[in-house]
Amino acid sequence: MRLVGDRAKDEGFAVHVETAIRSGEEVYKPDLILIKDDTAHIIEVAVPWEKGTNMHETHERKTKKYAQLVEDVKALFGVQNCTIGAL
Repeated sequence: MRLVGDRAKDEGFAVHVETAIRSGEEVYKPDLILIKDDTAHIIEVAVPWEKGTNMHETHERKTKKYAQLVEDVKALFGVQNCTIGAL
């Protein structure tokens, strides 16, 4: 995760590591939130074999988990766009 964050900083992104974000009654801590220009990128570093799933299943599960944060992240960081990804 640190390597990804460092690389993103080198590319001009503001990097937020494990930022706690409340959405409804839940609090989420995505691994990274990268901000550049008018876009936030929620990034979750996933290790699929920890849960016995493949890469596609892990990506789908993480994307679904953080989908509800899109509007919260846009408001929190003052951006117009937000994407979600799992590495």
